[in-house]
Amino acid sequence: MHGDLLPASRLPAGEYIFIKSLHSQLKNLLEAEGIEVSVWIDSRPSNDQNEPWPELKMAAAERRFDALILPAQPHLEWSRKLPIPVVGLGAVASPCTVAMDRSELFRLGLDGLVARNCRSVGLIHPTASRLAPPDETANEWGAEVQRFVEEARQRDLEVQDAWLRVGPGVDDPATLSTARSGYREFQALWEHTERPDGILIGDDIIAGGVIAAILEARLSVPGDLQLVSQKNRHVDLFCPFPIGHVVLDEREIAAALLEQIRAQFGRRAERGRTIAFTLES
Repeated sequence: MHGDLLPASRLPAGEYIFIKSLHSQLKNLLEAEGIEVSVWIDSRPSNDQNEPWPELKMAAAERRFDALILPAQPHLEWSRKLPIPVVGLGAVASPCTVAMDRSELFRLGLDGLVARNCRSVGLIHPTASRLAPPDETANEWGAEVQRFVEEARQRDLEVQDAWLRVGPGVDDPATLSTARSGYREFQALWEHTERPDGILIGDDIIAGGVIAAILEARLSVPGDLQLVSQKNRHVDLFCPFPIGHVVLDEREIAAALLEQIRAQFGRRAERGRTIAFTLES
């Protein structure tokens, strides 16, 4: 039996959609192999979830499940001390961790905008808080912004600070990965006199809000603006005009999490796994 630990209070709605999709893929893979799945939902207040969960610790000690997958909480250090294999998502690949390379997201997204003849670019991107410990959120966010700017300049693309709608201080971090925040951030970017030729959207949930704001403003895509958005393959993103996608496959993430668990059972050295994005028109 495998257990999945999900938080009841940490995730904004947009991130919950991703986690729900990932959990569905995990459940399908495990059940296809005859592995029973139990879901543990931590309903304690967010601040308390950084501390050991007594009921879960007891269940692990009693071997009520054989392994634990953390699809939403990579920084629970106490979970690493449980007497069973544990694996989770993370900002970087490390032992017992599956990571998504956001630098690759930026590289592919900018390549997609270059292919659409853009000479200037903006970014609408959620906070990095889900994959980073709370005390590292600001540093991780700043590093992501810098990576985007550096990748853009390597391609001779113009970037202005006003076109970088990301991270803490722009919006409430707890609601940044929502359609509403995408709507607001596009409006804030587009109110400037100088505007970019293209925009990379770093999250398919906020993309829904960006699309709504574009339709409301009666802009033409690709006539007035080019768009490339991150997309989770198994989460539907309706868009009435053509945009590019940088795709992340939740099923591939689920398979990598399962392989990390198998490696621990087999006592094989595991350095973690990084999941690749793909650029699709």
